[in-house]
Amino acid sequence: DAVVIAVEEPRQERPRRGALEPGDHGRDLVAEVRVRLPCHVLAQRRVEHAQDEVVADLNDEAGEKVAADIGGLYVHTDVSDPASAEALAAATVERYGNINGLVNNAAIYGGMKLDFLITVPWDYYKKFMSVNLDGALAVTRAVYPHMKEGGAIVNQSSTAAYIYSGFYGLAKAGIN
Repeated sequence: DAVVIAVEEPRQERPRRGALEPGDHGRDLVAEVRVRLPCHVLAQRRVEHAQDEVVADLNDEAGEKVAADIGGLYVHTDVSDPASAEALAAATVERYGNINGLVNNAAIYGGMKLDFLITVPWDYYKKFMSVNLDGALAVTRAVYPHMKEGGAIVNQSSTAAYIYSGFYGLAKAGIN
Protein backbone atom coordinates (compact mmCIF):
# COMPACT_ATOMS: atom_id res chain seq x y z
CA ASP A 1 0.00 0.00 0.00
CA ALA A 2 1.29 3.46 -0.78
CA VAL A 3 0.53 7.01 0.26
CA VAL A 4 1.25 9.72 -2.30
CA ILE A 5 2.61 13.01 -0.95
CA ALA A 6 2.40 15.96 -3.36
CA VAL A 7 4.74 18.83 -2.49
CA GLU A 8 6.05 21.49 -4.78
CA GLU A 9 7.41 24.84 -3.65
CA PRO A 10 10.32 25.13 -1.18
CA ARG A 11 9.07 27.06 1.85
CA GLN A 12 10.50 29.54 4.28
CA GLU A 13 12.34 27.90 7.15
CA ARG A 14 9.74 28.13 9.88
CA PRO A 15 8.79 25.23 12.14
CA ARG A 16 5.10 24.40 12.22
CA ARG A 17 3.17 21.26 12.95
CA GLY A 18 -0.34 20.08 12.42
CA ALA A 19 -2.09 16.75 12.52
CA LEU A 20 -5.29 15.36 11.13
CA GLU A 21 -6.94 12.58 13.07
CA PRO A 22 -8.33 9.54 11.27
CA GLY A 23 -11.62 10.32 9.55
CA ASP A 24 -14.92 8.52 9.32
CA HIS A 25 -15.24 4.84 8.36
CA GLY A 26 -12.09 3.76 10.21
CA ARG A 27 -9.59 5.50 7.99
CA ASP A 28 -6.04 5.06 9.24
CA LEU A 29 -4.46 8.02 7.52
CA VAL A 30 -2.94 10.66 9.76
CA ALA A 31 -1.06 13.44 7.99
CA GLU A 32 1.63 15.42 9.74
CA VAL A 33 2.82 18.49 7.88
CA ARG A 34 6.09 20.03 8.94
CA VAL A 35 8.88 22.14 7.56
CA ARG A 36 12.18 20.30 7.27
CA LEU A 37 15.64 21.60 6.49
CA PRO A 38 16.58 22.70 3.91
CA CYS A 39 13.38 24.74 3.82
CA HIS A 40 11.25 22.08 2.21
CA VAL A 41 7.75 21.12 3.22
CA LEU A 42 7.27 17.46 3.87
CA ALA A 43 3.90 15.87 4.34
CA GLN A 44 4.61 12.58 6.02
CA ARG A 45 1.88 10.12 6.82
CA ARG A 46 1.60 7.48 9.43
CA VAL A 47 -0.55 4.56 8.41
CA GLU A 48 -0.91 1.66 10.75
CA HIS A 49 -0.52 -1.06 8.12
CA ALA A 50 1.17 0.72 5.21
CA GLN A 51 4.89 0.82 4.61
CA ASP A 52 5.44 2.86 1.47
CA GLU A 53 5.44 6.57 0.65
CA VAL A 54 5.75 8.41 -2.63
CA VAL A 55 6.98 12.00 -2.81
CA ALA A 56 5.93 14.05 -5.85
CA ASP A 57 7.79 17.28 -6.51
CA LEU A 58 9.27 19.51 -9.23
CA ASN A 59 12.47 20.04 -7.26
CA ASP A 60 14.36 16.81 -7.92
CA GLU A 61 17.15 17.41 -5.42
CA ALA A 62 14.83 18.23 -2.53
CA GLY A 63 12.25 15.59 -3.48
CA GLU A 64 14.85 12.85 -3.72
CA LYS A 65 16.28 13.87 -0.33
CA VAL A 66 12.87 13.77 1.33
CA ALA A 67 12.07 10.40 -0.25
CA ALA A 68 15.43 9.02 0.90
CA ASP A 69 14.86 10.39 4.43
CA ILE A 70 11.51 8.61 4.73
CA GLY A 71 12.46 5.51 2.75
CA GLY A 72 10.03 6.26 -0.06
CA LEU A 73 9.89 6.63 -3.83
CA TYR A 74 10.43 9.98 -5.54
CA VAL A 75 8.53 10.86 -8.74
CA HIS A 76 9.23 14.14 -10.58
CA THR A 77 5.75 15.66 -10.92
CA ASP A 78 4.20 18.90 -12.11
CA VAL A 79 0.84 18.88 -10.30
CA SER A 80 -0.52 21.50 -12.70
CA ASP A 81 -0.20 19.02 -15.58
CA PRO A 82 -2.83 16.24 -15.58
CA ALA A 83 -0.55 13.98 -17.65
CA SER A 84 2.21 14.38 -15.05
CA ALA A 85 -0.28 13.56 -12.27
CA GLU A 86 -1.35 10.44 -14.21
CA ALA A 87 2.31 9.42 -14.54
CA LEU A 88 2.68 9.82 -10.76
CA ALA A 89 -0.31 7.53 -10.14
CA ALA A 90 0.97 4.98 -12.67
CA ALA A 91 4.47 4.93 -11.14
CA THR A 92 2.97 4.45 -7.68
CA VAL A 93 0.71 1.59 -8.77
CA GLU A 94 3.51 -0.03 -10.77
CA ARG A 95 5.78 0.01 -7.72
CA TYR A 96 3.31 -0.72 -4.90
CA GLY A 97 0.14 -2.15 -6.47
CA ASN A 98 -2.36 0.36 -5.12
CA ILE A 99 -2.78 3.63 -3.26
CA ASN A 100 -4.44 4.07 0.13
CA GLY A 101 -3.91 7.77 0.73
CA LEU A 102 -3.08 11.11 -0.82
CA VAL A 103 -1.79 14.29 0.82
CA ASN A 104 -2.18 17.29 -1.54
CA ASN A 105 0.29 19.83 -0.20
CA ALA A 106 1.66 21.38 -3.41
CA ALA A 107 1.63 25.18 -3.56
CA ILE A 108 3.45 28.22 -4.81
CA TYR A 109 3.87 30.21 -1.60
CA GLY A 110 7.36 31.16 -0.44
CA GLY A 111 8.32 33.18 -3.50
CA MET A 112 4.86 34.16 -4.70
CA LYS A 113 4.15 37.61 -6.11
CA LEU A 114 2.37 39.91 -3.72
CA ASP A 115 -0.19 41.64 -5.89
CA PHE A 116 -3.91 42.38 -6.06
CA LEU A 117 -6.30 40.22 -8.05
CA ILE A 118 -6.99 43.10 -10.43
CA THR A 119 -3.31 43.84 -11.11
CA VAL A 120 -1.47 40.50 -10.89
CA PRO A 121 -0.10 39.56 -14.34
CA TRP A 122 -2.63 37.22 -15.96
CA ASP A 123 -0.06 34.56 -16.94
CA TYR A 124 1.30 34.43 -13.38
CA TYR A 125 -2.21 34.20 -11.93
CA LYS A 126 -3.10 31.28 -14.23
CA LYS A 127 0.11 29.39 -13.38
CA PHE A 128 -0.41 30.06 -9.67
CA MET A 129 -3.99 28.77 -9.75
CA SER A 130 -3.00 25.76 -11.88
CA VAL A 131 -0.70 24.66 -9.04
CA ASN A 132 -2.47 25.91 -5.90
CA LEU A 133 -6.04 25.01 -6.89
CA ASP A 134 -6.18 22.86 -10.02
CA GLY A 135 -3.15 20.79 -8.97
CA ALA A 136 -5.02 19.23 -6.05
CA LEU A 137 -7.83 18.22 -8.39
CA ALA A 138 -5.46 16.90 -11.08
CA VAL A 139 -3.63 14.66 -8.60
CA THR A 140 -6.86 13.56 -6.91
CA ARG A 141 -8.41 12.60 -10.26
CA ALA A 142 -5.28 10.65 -11.21
CA VAL A 143 -4.98 8.81 -7.90
CA TYR A 144 -8.64 8.16 -7.03
CA PRO A 145 -9.26 5.26 -9.45
CA HIS A 146 -6.35 3.38 -7.83
CA MET A 147 -7.38 3.96 -4.21
CA LYS A 148 -8.42 1.18 -1.88
CA GLU A 149 -11.80 1.28 -0.17
CA GLY A 150 -11.38 3.20 3.07
CA GLY A 151 -8.51 5.28 1.66
CA ALA A 152 -8.28 8.98 2.43
CA ILE A 153 -7.40 12.21 0.65
CA VAL A 154 -6.05 15.18 2.62
CA ASN A 155 -6.12 18.58 0.89
CA GLN A 156 -3.88 21.07 2.69
CA SER A 157 -5.59 24.45 3.08
CA SER A 158 -5.03 27.63 5.06
CA THR A 159 -6.83 30.19 7.15
CA ALA A 160 -6.07 32.50 4.22
CA ALA A 161 -9.26 31.08 2.71
CA TYR A 162 -11.28 33.05 5.28
CA ILE A 163 -9.49 36.41 5.23
CA TYR A 164 -8.57 38.68 2.37
CA SER A 165 -5.28 37.38 1.04
CA GLY A 166 -5.61 37.92 -2.69
CA PHE A 167 -5.27 35.06 -5.10
CA TYR A 168 -3.60 32.81 -2.49
CA GLY A 169 -6.75 33.01 -0.35
CA LEU A 170 -8.91 32.46 -3.42
CA ALA A 171 -7.06 29.24 -4.20
CA LYS A 172 -7.36 28.02 -0.61
CA ALA A 173 -11.09 28.84 -0.54
CA GLY A 174 -11.41 26.69 -3.64
CA ILE A 175 -9.58 23.82 -1.90
CA ASN A 176 -12.05 24.03 0.98
